[in-house]
Amino acid sequence: MESPPVTKPFINRADTIYGVCYSALITVWICVCLRLYTRFHVIRSPGWDDFFLILSLGFTSVCLIGVCTSVKSGLGRSGHRFVADEMVDFMHSVYVYGAAYHTSTGLVKISLLLQYLRICQPATVLHTACRISLGLVALWSLAYSVMAWFPCMPVPVYWTAYYYGAAGMLYLDSHCYGIALDRGVLRACAFINMAFDVLVMALPLMMWKQTWMEKRTKRGLAGIVVMWICVNTCAIWRLCAVWSLFDSLDLLPAAAIAGGLEVTLACICASIPVFWGPMAEKTSAMLNQIFVTKEVTIDVSNRYEAFTDGDNSEDTEMFRVGEARPTVTSCSRAGKTGLGAEKRLPV
Repeated sequence: MESPPVTKPFINRADTIYGVCYSALITVWICVCLRLYTRFHVIRSPGWDDFFLILSLGFTSVCLIGVCTSVKSGLGRSGHRFVADEMVDFMHSVYVYGAAYHTSTGLVKISLLLQYLRICQPATVLHTACRISLGLVALWSLAYSVMAWFPCMPVPVYWTAYYYGAAGMLYLDSHCYGIALDRGVLRACAFINMAFDVLVMALPLMMWKQTWMEKRTKRGLAGIVVMWICVNTCAIWRLCAVWSLFDSLDLLPAAAIAGGLEVTLACICASIPVFWGPMAEKTSAMLNQIFVTKEVTIDVSNRYEAFTDGDNSEDTEMFRVGEARPTVTSCSRAGKTGLGAEKRLPV
């Protein structure tokens, strides 16, 4: 008797993974490009936050593409046991999108904190809090990015030394350390990431009470808080998936999609408050203008005719068409005075 087919969870299906990743990739590119257009061409005020956001966009793209690539290698196969060749390709894809995720999530937080520093007034409590948070996030991002990109010595050991045991556990060669070997390090990374997400969301709430801040800036901060709640939700989702990740590969698609959505929403969150206001004003101004559908050129010119007094062709007067012609009155000779004829010409 044949065993019934294994039903895949919805999150483990290839169509779900492809649909989520490709949609997120297109959306984040549109939002970041609109932000960069606004900063460079509309308000003409680029900064270091734009530079780190560009870096984060690059690593986010690598992360999402890596998740899609890993589907062909076995991501989402419920209850599957990998053979040697499949495991090498699969772990290679996991290495790429995992390292890209850890780098991207740190860069986007740095970008947002630099954006906060542009808003805060110097020598204030908020400015100091943003600077301290920026230093902590930078150190955390650097440490875990190094562990993610160099999990083993040499690095190829990461995708060649793994094998899937009979009990469903992942085993690794002793040349690896940190994220690649210790589940506690991976869980700590996910937990600290979630804590920093909460911190990045809390700072705009502290800025909201400042009386010197413009209403437009407050609306932008409110948008960041609302969207960052979605980022925190994805971080919590990923933490729950990572907590049991070493016990079964069935939870890996959920962790991969949650991480990809987290960095995608974070980049979108950093972009929309920047371009939404200027682009909305520009669009409104364009809609209120009068659009010219046909253009007509009108030339005005005057036509003149010559009026000549009879025999004397030298006495010629030019007049506009439509005007009254001048009259000429000849006076009779005055006796013997010898006076010639007199003409009355228009003044």
